[in-house]
Amino acid sequence: MGCYCDGETPCWCPLRVSYDFFPLDSDYCADTQMTSRNEPCTFPFVYKGLVYTECACVDAPECWCAVSLTVANEPAVSGYCKDFLVGETPTVPPPAYGELNVINDCLHAVESGCVC
Repeated sequence: MGCYCDGETPCWCPLRVSYDFFPLDSDYCADTQMTSRNEPCTFPFVYKGLVYTECACVDAPECWCAVSLTVANEPAVSGYCKDFLVGETPTVPPPAYGELNVINDCLHAVESGCVC
């Protein structure tokens, strides 16, 4: 389960969810890593068989992270990590598998963003 950020209040995450994914307990996220598009990174994620708990600095011109995950916990949507950028955000997208996954009542897709 990742952190939810709206840009106005502190980021938070569910600690326990009900059978229909309604948050039962939640807490504020500490040191949430954000992308250059101000989206919260989702950790951990799996890329090429390795588990990443922080931004990955492989197979892209800059370090990147998953924004949403596939059912295999691989990046469905990814972004460049804001704190690691050196200069402008690259025009080449970071690695992502572009599959859909339902995470906590939210459907993520590469083109459409988050649809709740």
